Amino acid sequence: MIIFNHIPKTAGVSFHSILYNNFKSKELLFTYGEPDPFGQFLVSSNKAKLKVILGHFAYGLHEQFSIEKIKVSYITLLRNPVDRIVSEYYYLKSCPRGYPLFDSEIYEKKMSFEKFIRSGFSLSVDNLMVRSISGIGCEGHGSSFHVSKIVQQKKWKMITEEDYELAKYNIKEFYSFVGLTEYFDQSMLLLKNKLKW
Repeated sequence: MIIFNHIPKTAGVSFHSILYNNFKSKELLFTYGEPDPFGQFLVSSNKAKLKVILGHFAYGLHEQFSIEKIKVSYITLLRNPVDRIVSEYYYLKSCPRGYPLFDSEIYEKKMSFEKFIRSGFSLSVDNLMVRSISGIGCEGHGSSFHVSKIVQQKKWKMITEEDYELAKYNIKEFYSFVGLTEYFDQSMLLLKNKLKW
């Protein structure tokens, strides 16, 4: 089982189309917006056929799969952190009213980028890539970023050097593939060779 740890604004949506071209739809489980990705897996009618789980969740989902005796490996895409947060800011700024990530503070008050960065408005402004890959500072291992109570209440711990080291360790030990948004095409060729598509 492959777990695609989709860090927002790292070309994950583009990656979805590649997955659709290489897997049957019944082999893919999208968990976006779900507070419990593993619970969604357990109730899936295609559970036995699933090969890839995708979502905005933190490292640690594999711990729940050990109960089911399913071997998993992580894959993800990373992006220059400044480019990623700029992209997320403009994305959030354009979210229409009623969209799950809509926030009147950004949209209606026209929050500047500088204020967005300094406000602590979003978990993303404190190195979401390290947070995601280390599993630190989210509601729990494997939890979704956008629906967690910590994110909604804006209560999270700041990332430390130890968290950064843990993220590096997790990549080395648990990630079978890490691509780069800036080298998306080359990354996909490497993944194609690795997965033998």
